[in-house]
Amino acid sequence: MNMRGSRNVSHRILYTNQNFDSDMPGKRTLVITCEHASNAVPAFAKSAFAGCGELLGTHRGYDIGAFCVYRHLCKDLRPDYSCAGKYSRLAIDLNRSLNHPNIFSEYSEKLPEAAKEKLRGIWRAHRSPAEEFIGKALRKGADSQVL
Repeated sequence: MNMRGSRNVSHRILYTNQNFDSDMPGKRTLVITCEHASNAVPAFAKSAFAGCGELLGTHRGYDIGAFCVYRHLCKDLRPDYSCAGKYSRLAIDLNRSLNHPNIFSEYSEKLPEAAKEKLRGIWRAHRSPAEEFIGKALRKGADSQVL
């Protein structure tokens, strides 16, 4: 499965108190990700965010409370794979494809190309392992399900 062309596949989470084995045949793999977990800005990009401290603390900077929910889901459900974003969506939006026109905010868009390439590296470091894990899980057989 290649998530680059799909819409927000990587953040969909199934949360249920039912046993995952109860109603669904085949191998089940649970994946939990939290792309907008943080409002941090990488050191190399801080110049673009001068004076944005208050904005970074709002919903524009990150999904407030999402990381707490993510931690609880991971603790309770023990997913086969989990990951959380380390930087603000205002630096680079991990839920967007690399070619999306809004992958960079109006702040990070102003950065030099070398800094934007470092941000793309952060995107790849977050997305590639998740994509690889999901791909391997789906290749295990026709009855494989990734939740």
